[in-house]
Amino acid sequence: MEKKWLEGYKVVQWVGIGYVSFVCNSLDGSLRYKRYGIDKVTKRTHGDGPLAVFVKLEDAVAFISLAGGPSYDNRVCLCRYVKSKNSTYWQKTKDGGQTSTSGAGVAGKAFADEVELLEEVA
Repeated sequence: MEKKWLEGYKVVQWVGIGYVSFVCNSLDGSLRYKRYGIDKVTKRTHGDGPLAVFVKLEDAVAFISLAGGPSYDNRVCLCRYVKSKNSTYWQKTKDGGQTSTSGAGVAGKAFADEVELLEEVA
């Protein structure tokens, strides 16, 4: 079966090695960076929660103010993504456990198993 690619937007941070974004591991609850690149497919790996993307540009731009604003060198990239079967992602709790959350309260968020950045747009 051929993958169905959808168009969306990915919020990433620019660091010296390229674009990165956090992902939470469900096996140990750790947060770590996932690396992204223009024209490079980034896949969800075993134990990681799905990759978060946005359906609309305005929702991705609005999210930047919640994610530290420009002080974290946040960028928005046009992307294409393969929608995940998961409807939640995992977060580490204060006591070291894990919890899942739907991202409710974050407008326009979608979940992906694969993401390919196409170009930086904001």
